[in-house]
Amino acid sequence: MDDVGLAATSEEPTEFSKKFLLKINDYVLPILLKKQGLAFDYRTHRTLWSFGQEWKLWQSTSDHPEYDGRLVYRTASINLAHSGDRIDRLVFDTGLDKTREEFLDKLYKAYIKLQRSTKGTYSLAWQLRAVFCFDNRCQESVFDRLMEENYTGSDKYELALEIQRQRGQYDRPLRVGNRNIGLVRVLKK
Repeated sequence: MDDVGLAATSEEPTEFSKKFLLKINDYVLPILLKKQGLAFDYRTHRTLWSFGQEWKLWQSTSDHPEYDGRLVYRTASINLAHSGDRIDRLVFDTGLDKTREEFLDKLYKAYIKLQRSTKGTYSLAWQLRAVFCFDNRCQESVFDRLMEENYTGSDKYELALEIQRQRGQYDRPLRVGNRNIGLVRVLKK
């Protein structure tokens, strides 16, 4: 450990960071992946990760208040052909149409769940999105689109949206009605 400390103080910070990350990628991550039964290296992992992102197979967030770090969850499955050599189709757990059904009811449930943990009247928009998407196994883009369609509320629900003032460095804003939204309140009429 003393060698690592000495290297960290003697090298340029960016050069040390690069070397440190390369060592983690080459030695630590393969061990972690193998423990999970995944016998491949970091570069293969990154390639699979990028496929999953492009095909919308999963969603990841660091905004869910019940989890520390990055939360990754499945939003779709790949069905292979009987021969197993090609993809037959992608099946989304809850895509746009399914999530649209009773959207405001689902939003209210996520709001109440978030409100119980944060004890606030208003919820941070990106935390509400993270809770909603995790509970409903949908992509953030699905949530964003449905919020844009429903931000005026309904005869059953009233939505109060506050313009975003500040957010964390990694929090992706929620854009509704051509504004970045920072706080959301969902009320049952």
